Amino acid sequence: MSHASDSAAQRDAEPEILARASEYFEKTLRPRKITTPEGGKVQLDGISDDNSVILEAHAHQGALRGAQAKKVLTDALKLVWVRSWVSPSEAPRVWWRL
Repeated sequence: MSHASDSAAQRDAEPEILARASEYFEKTLRPRKITTPEGGKVQLDGISDDNSVILEAHAHQGALRGAQAKKVLTDALKLVWVRSWVSPSEAPRVWWRL
């Protein structure tokens, strides 16, 4: 039996989220680790080959509890930060599906 906080189901949903977002934006999105201007590494759940679409996937059912809300906020800030140096001329786009 899995632990109540096991995130296997959420991890299993990420490929489906990537596939649907790829279809929506008409661009193939793949997980990728990119290098920051300072030389650090950032893992993204999905990014297009031309860097115009950057995605962090979050699959969850029910109300967010504890650190889950912080994770969503952290991912949103990560997207803003990455976009600022990966594709600064691209207008930000938000895609949200329930």
